[in-house]
Amino acid sequence: MWAEACGSARVRSTVEPSANRTDTVTYGTHCRHEHTCIRCPVLQVNPKMVARLNELEKDLLLRRQRAEAESWLGEIDDIDQTLVFLRSKRE
Repeated sequence: MWAEACGSARVRSTVEPSANRTDTVTYGTHCRHEHTCIRCPVLQVNPKMVARLNELEKDLLLRRQRAEAESWLGEIDDIDQTLVFLRSKRE
């Protein structure tokens, strides 16, 4: 399972697998988030992939606009939380 999770991380090109990552996120754990979730506290962003964070943020902001237009309050809250985590990964 760990090899499968690492393979997924490499394909998604957002994280750099590390020894600190002891879970396999959705691969047999309790995490309800998909694969290498930006909310994961052990996610370590490869410095070369910071531009990808910009793409993710742009997409989240577009999704937030749609959620506001549709009055999807729960979705707005989830997106806001994800944006906080995403922005903290840049630091």
